[in-house]
Amino acid sequence: MILSMIMAASENGVIGRDGDLPWNLPDDFRHFKRTTVGHSVIMGRKTYQSLGKALPKRRNLVITRDKNLELPDAEVVNSLEMALKLCLSEDEVFIIGGGEIYQNALELNIVDKIYLTVVHAVIEGDTFFRIPETGWQKVSSQFHGIDDKHAYSFTFEVHERIK
Repeated sequence: MILSMIMAASENGVIGRDGDLPWNLPDDFRHFKRTTVGHSVIMGRKTYQSLGKALPKRRNLVITRDKNLELPDAEVVNSLEMALKLCLSEDEVFIIGGGEIYQNALELNIVDKIYLTVVHAVIEGDTFFRIPETGWQKVSSQFHGIDDKHAYSFTFEVHERIK
């Protein structure tokens, strides 16, 4: 199984503000959907709540410390390790947030790939993520400029762990 993380981050590392994304980039949403459809997605409870429901055409696993939480449209687990055990037979699984889950996965040194949309702006926020400076290499990059639907330019990047 390939364990991937997918997120968008500003140049100063912001990935969220007040439980939401601090930008609206329709092509990034399409990229996220195209990349994750048909795969399991693992997220924290706060990320699930910000989405408001499970993501369609994906197996949704929600990590929470609340042993009594039940969700009608997602599988609830109490740890990242438990979520991963449920996905062992899959080819690629995505961690989609939030910041605490990303950090936990990096600390466990189990992530193989990071799909990062770099938003070319300095944004105010309260949740941050940065790819570690060592151990990763950028393997692809695709720039998208500002247009009538996108207030910020951005770049789709893929980083792979150096083995």
